[in-house]
Amino acid sequence: MKKTIVLCLAILLSIGIFLAGTIQKNMLSQEDEKTIRNLHNAYEKSLIEVDWNVLIEFYAEDAVRMRPNEPVVVGKESILAELKSFDLSWEHRERPIKIIEGRGDLAFVWSIYKGKGEFKGSPFSNSGGFLQVFRKQQDGAWKIVCNIWSYDK
Repeated sequence: MKKTIVLCLAILLSIGIFLAGTIQKNMLSQEDEKTIRNLHNAYEKSLIEVDWNVLIEFYAEDAVRMRPNEPVVVGKESILAELKSFDLSWEHRERPIKIIEGRGDLAFVWSIYKGKGEFKGSPFSNSGGFLQVFRKQQDGAWKIVCNIWSYDK
């Protein structure tokens, strides 16, 4: 009986060590997390500067963009066309990261935002949640494959 318990504990310990190693291997590396954080900051900078030609380069060719109460926009060219249709300026915007998490070639960034500016000639102020999903490309670059956000109001 004692030998059976020791054997079972040894097997469970071995499985635990194996699983811990597997989980650790699939987590984002510190380098990937830093890269994604830098992409987040550069994305925000181009958004605040309303530089759509720079902003679109963060997206994968097959990216999806989902704005609240608007049709889904699919594909880099369609996203760029939508962005260029905006008459937008920012007085203030901030979007601190709450979570960066990922496994293998997929990662997500969850952040909250608040900002104010002018959209199509009318002042606005809003806040909400923002989720970006990144996929590591064949060349090793991380690109946005899904952008979705919500408003608090």
